Amino acid sequence: SRDGYRFEREAFAKLLFTPTARSLLSLFEQRDRAKKISTWLNAAVATSPANRSGRLAVIGAGQMGAAIGVLAARQGIDVLFKELDDSAARAGAERVKQLLEKQAAGGRMSAAEQQQARGRCEFTSRWQDLGNCATAIEAVLEVDSIKHEVFQQLDRCLPREAVLLSNTSSLSVTRMATATERRQQVAGLHFFHPVDRMELVEVVRTEMTDEPTVKSLLELVKRLGKTPIVTSDKPGFLVNRVLFPYLGEAVRMVAEGYDVAAIDRELKRFGMPMGPLELIDQVGIDIASHVAQSLASVQSDAEIPAKFLADMAARK
Repeated sequence: SRDGYRFEREAFAKLLFTPTARSLLSLFEQRDRAKKISTWLNAAVATSPANRSGRLAVIGAGQMGAAIGVLAARQGIDVLFKELDDSAARAGAERVKQLLEKQAAGGRMSAAEQQQARGRCEFTSRWQDLGNCATAIEAVLEVDSIKHEVFQQLDRCLPREAVLLSNTSSLSVTRMATATERRQQVAGLHFFHPVDRMELVEVVRTEMTDEPTVKSLLELVKRLGKTPIVTSDKPGFLVNRVLFPYLGEAVRMVAEGYDVAAIDRELKRFGMPMGPLELIDQVGIDIASHVAQSLASVQSDAEIPAKFLADMAARK
């Protein structure tokens, strides 16, 4: 009816000028800007031809590594998973298979697409098999010495023009770069859990990372269907610096004796998709502990949660 249309117009006009509407419009515009390479790089670099593409090596086919590799394979990228030994490689292959089956069962790809993605995935335990990879990303344990060794091996095995990446959430990418002879081609590419659902990817550039490398990573993130944000190599990068005060306060409340279920229940009632403590469980106590420790040097209120999480991780 005419009155119905009038009511709808008036309600729309009222909503359009609310703070919520303005915030959502701003978010849309900022997301759109973030997806443009010209937002992050000077015009000359942003418009130069892409010069790095090809096979992707994923070091470590655990939960994160498998998810990153599956995402790439679904977008038409050939992926070579490198594991410690043949047994770990077989376990990684089974993990990738199950992940693809789960996504197919959820209606997110057809049987044919699932088969094609599996066909793009190969598995090895030998470093020398990585010789024809254009890009490598490590997703191994958050231990400096292990990362250092991985980057030394990658530097020896991959072509000179290849880019070396870390999915670290808490360690210094700059320190990893010092293990190589191609420091300008080392950066972070930090995905969030669950990889297939989280839109944002942090492109972490060190003071040594050159602009062509950053450009190639922005192009890769775009090809993967994600939204990039370029950050510097500082504790917590960007997202964890913003997120941890929220998570840390929940951990502090647990340390003070508040009920875990009650904390999560109230935050979900507020509107969060999951409670902060459930999120920490999803990410992993050990990873959350590493992030908290790295942030304790720049955020004083992270010290108590960092100690609490470290004690929990030590008891695992």
